[in-house]
Amino acid sequence: MRFFDLFRRTDGAARRLAVLLLAAVTALTGLAAAPALAAGTGPTGRGSGYTAVLYDNTKGLPTSDANAIVQSAEGFIWIGSYSGLIRYDGNEFYRYDSSTGMSSVVSLFVDSQGRLWIGTNDSGVFLLQGDQFTSYDQNDGLRSSSVRAIQEDQDGNILVATTMGMAYIDPEGALHVLNEPLINREYICELVEGQDGVIFGVTNSGAFFTLEDLHVTGFYDSESLGYGVINTVYPDPDNKDHIYLGTQNATVVYWSLSGDARDSWVIDVEPQQNVRCIRQLDGMLWICANNGIGYLDNGVYTPLTDLPMNNAVEHVIQDYEGNLWFTSSRQGIMKIVPDRFTDLSELAGLPPLVVNSTCLYDGLLYLGTDTGLVILDQDNSVVENDLTALLEGERIRSVHASSDGTLWFGTNSEYGLVRYHPDDGTWDIYNTESGLASNRARTMMELSDGRIAVATNAGVNIIEDGEITALYNDDQGISNLEILCLEESPNGQIYAGSDGDGIYILGNGKVSRLGRSSGLRSEVILRMRRDPKDPVLYWIVTSNSLAFLRGDKITTIRNFPYSNNFDLFFDEHDRVWILSSNGIYVVKRQDLLADKTIDYTLYDRECGLPCAATANGFSCLDEDGTLYLAAGTGVSTVNINDDSEGDSKLRLSVPFVYADDTYIPVEDNTVRIPSTCRRLNIYAHAFSYTLNNPHLRYRLEGFDDKYVTLNQHDMDTVTYTNLSGGTYRFHLAVLNTMTGREDQSLTITIVKDKTIYEQVGFWVA
Repeated sequence: MRFFDLFRRTDGAARRLAVLLLAAVTALTGLAAAPALAAGTGPTGRGSGYTAVLYDNTKGLPTSDANAIVQSAEGFIWIGSYSGLIRYDGNEFYRYDSSTGMSSVVSLFVDSQGRLWIGTNDSGVFLLQGDQFTSYDQNDGLRSSSVRAIQEDQDGNILVATTMGMAYIDPEGALHVLNEPLINREYICELVEGQDGVIFGVTNSGAFFTLEDLHVTGFYDSESLGYGVINTVYPDPDNKDHIYLGTQNATVVYWSLSGDARDSWVIDVEPQQNVRCIRQLDGMLWICANNGIGYLDNGVYTPLTDLPMNNAVEHVIQDYEGNLWFTSSRQGIMKIVPDRFTDLSELAGLPPLVVNSTCLYDGLLYLGTDTGLVILDQDNSVVENDLTALLEGERIRSVHASSDGTLWFGTNSEYGLVRYHPDDGTWDIYNTESGLASNRARTMMELSDGRIAVATNAGVNIIEDGEITALYNDDQGISNLEILCLEESPNGQIYAGSDGDGIYILGNGKVSRLGRSSGLRSEVILRMRRDPKDPVLYWIVTSNSLAFLRGDKITTIRNFPYSNNFDLFFDEHDRVWILSSNGIYVVKRQDLLADKTIDYTLYDRECGLPCAATANGFSCLDEDGTLYLAAGTGVSTVNINDDSEGDSKLRLSVPFVYADDTYIPVEDNTVRIPSTCRRLNIYAHAFSYTLNNPHLRYRLEGFDDKYVTLNQHDMDTVTYTNLSGGTYRFHLAVLNTMTGREDQSLTITIVKDKTIYEQVGFWVA
């Protein structure tokens, strides 16, 4: 099978996912949201984005170097660094101190039994089981205590590669020196398992060899191969007769083990130099090098730019959720994870822009910014025309499309309100010279009868058949002329939200008002939205609270956890998406109406949101549920109807507990603690390394009266003190925020031995 056929045979969905991931990564100071570039992902943002997150000594990781990385069966990510062994659970990094005997970890391996093997720079190899370390060093027969790689053969032997030959630890735990003259004095820096039990090794001098049944069956030096110094080897998982060789040059060699030059060739991977690792994950061939990361697809190499990690990249793994992890001996670790948000500004290559309004019309996305109009087409390219030239440099507060096929632009300029006719590229200008109340047109809306209501800082104008026909200002009873938002009432009147005097109701030349006496907590009205299910219910966003209006009664919601909110939208799952300065809150509509306990999901920077919404901005929602978020640095999208995050499964685990200071493993979901235990620490985990922050709940049945509910990011060690002797059940579950039911659960039994005073026999005696 030829090289190009390797990629044609991979799973199409997996390859597309990988292409999305690869082409969509960027970084902003270690945490960067980036959009996807793939077929079907246009400027409207239909598709997924991805985020790259760098961890170093300024962002959680106890060090800024990482030499090795693996994931163990229960879900922990393990990192080997010069500062020692580090364990990560998705929330916290825990470093094992030097009291374990380890001070510098350079290699890691998880064997077929789920055991963790640790290779050190100067202390030999360690086996971690539970909280107990077993060490093997020169006193046990190792020729060198610097262990550079670890691997397992098909017989269960643990192969240990050192800077001077190899050894192996048999299934009974005895160490044996591997006496093979070709490699006895070699510095062996890599071991990789191939097919049919073949182990491939790489030496520091640039040679590679094969090992079968604990014997060297082939040795190939760089000089005889003629490709330069070999750094890494990777057996082709689809063709056991071929391997990939990474060189110190900017090349990857696809090499036939038969030695047939006609079936071997060189792939240029410029600008990457000194290839350190090659791995195929989800059908994509990843290249890690001294100066960055790239991938091979259909024989074409694509380097990735603008990643937070670009130096001394040496390893890549994929965790059980499909996230990718990279190590750098100079920069720490980096993960690449799916992100439901797509940063369209990044896709379009736009500089940071304050976007005040978004409007999707006829396949084009219109962005009203502080410095003019930006138009993006379906290829995510910037469109320039006479209209963008007219509005260049002007502050555009809002953009709206009307049913007659025209677009309206509210500006803070001499142009006031601009009506644009896309069919012929002409426009009309409404300003103070033509009767508009002010040249500062904040927003507008189309009424049910086709008229256009325009909010300015000098009142509200009505435009009918292209002509300004009415004005509501202080002459009609509007005391505060700064109008921030508009909505139509059930009987066709206009709700006008003011900047400090509540809600004005406009109709037939008359004005009435709703304020604090009507139930508002604040009279600064940022937004009003008609409820999609109840035609007489209106939602209100004020400067310090949320409220709703039914009839002439306003109810302020007192249990919502955040006050600085800007706007809200409704999805098809009866949830409300509330845009705020803190991110986006997602809550059940009924919870808001009941105003009791309000559970919520928060999407913020840590969850992949590129930037919070612009205050007083106007975002648009299309028919498919894609929200085009007007934000402080650009525009991003998210489909609010997409609930695919609920399909992902976390890995729930309680691997151990501590009874006072004694480590006790949980076996078969049961643990027994002594009667003398005064403090029980339960190490409960919901392992997830994505950008999601799912809801969890736990309860110790037999002790807790009710469940404790919290987010996964807030989950910590659960502590109980002075438990009585008896049997308890610790229940941990993932909650579905839509249904309130458990999607996943785990229960362990905890048996605490009874003291003599708790035994029935004692009292009988």
